[in-house]
Amino acid sequence: MAEGRDGVVLHRRPGAGPAVRTRVGILGRVMAGVIAAVVVSGCAGAADTAVEGSRARAQASESGPSDVRHDRKPIRDRFPEFGEISGTSWVSDVLNDGRSEVPGPSDIRLTGVASVSAAAVAGISERYSWKASQPPSSVPKALLSELPTEGDWRTSADFDAAVTRGDYDGTFYLSAERGVVLFDAVSPVRRSS
Repeated sequence: MAEGRDGVVLHRRPGAGPAVRTRVGILGRVMAGVIAAVVVSGCAGAADTAVEGSRARAQASESGPSDVRHDRKPIRDRFPEFGEISGTSWVSDVLNDGRSEVPGPSDIRLTGVASVSAAAVAGISERYSWKASQPPSSVPKALLSELPTEGDWRTSADFDAAVTRGDYDGTFYLSAERGVVLFDAVSPVRRSS
């Protein structure tokens, strides 16, 4: 590319015919500079927003979940596969602190334990393939006193898939000898009302 007098620029494509003459004046150069500055500053702003969003999620996680709740209906509505629930202790935690730059619902982590009937334990024990496991180390501190310390904890990828139906992330641990399900899910869907 060569520039002639009066801002005329010769453009030659390899293997093409004669050079094309265009007029690139001062206005064209200024506009190109302004566009480049807008693009660069927009990218920097997006990066700042992403970092700020990550910081907010981390702070929300550090601040911890809500108080321990014991109402059964929200758990029954979200996890009907548990069968009859005789008691539950759970907490919810807003993961993105509700201050996302993108409008939309907040992600809620729902973690807790549910005491289920012997019939429910027998049913889910037989229907799904289970393997020995340990509860996650990320159980909120407020729930640790509610969690049985002794237990034959097991997990089942098949049971996880049956409960979540692919609509959200969730992991479920069963202590068959205690009749307890430990649940840890992000934005579980209400299945019944």
